[in-house]
Amino acid sequence: MPSDGNSEVTRKSSVGTIHRKLREQILVGRIPAGTLLSQVQLAESFGVSRTPLREALRMLQEEGLILAESNRRARVATFQLEDLEAIAAQRILLSSLATFITVPHLDSDDLARMKGACEAMGTAAERDDVAGWRQADAAFHAAHYSRAPKRLHSEVVRLAERNDLYRSVWLRDAPHGDPQTVVEHDRIIAACKTGTSSRPRTGSPGTRPVSRSP
Repeated sequence: MPSDGNSEVTRKSSVGTIHRKLREQILVGRIPAGTLLSQVQLAESFGVSRTPLREALRMLQEEGLILAESNRRARVATFQLEDLEAIAAQRILLSSLATFITVPHLDSDDLARMKGACEAMGTAAERDDVAGWRQADAAFHAAHYSRAPKRLHSEVVRLAERNDLYRSVWLRDAPHGDPQTVVEHDRIIAACKTGTSSRPRTGSPGTRPVSRSP
């Protein structure tokens, strides 16, 4: 008897929807840090069985946004100051490497996307649209990480999101309202432009040129 392909698509769609919505609520602080998540209540609120819900929670756990506890319970992750310091150090190192790999391979379209993301950030800031600003900011940085190896790119994004989570939930700061943020992003674009014109484009992204010497 043939398998029901539509059921598989529906299940995957449910997992993706649940994961995305829970992730957004955690990142913007609608579900506070330390909150104990009830699988029963979540399944009822999303109108799904526990199977796709558990898979979505597993994805959140892999991202470090929730912690698994006994009796199959899950809790939204909390931070200590030491966590933030460690995340900042890792992020600086890995994002610098991802950018170093990417910049020689950026083209005019990439730089245009970065400029467009900056403009979108400005528009969102004027509207006090925090979610819109963070989305544009993520798109901006994704451009100058874009040629990094997949695993490195994923780790940089994960660290950035963890950093945003701490800032939005615990520090309650508002980077979208800080004029210095605009200056910093403009400097990044200028540095990327300089890098694309001054560095040789040898090898492929994420690789080193092969030496011709024995």
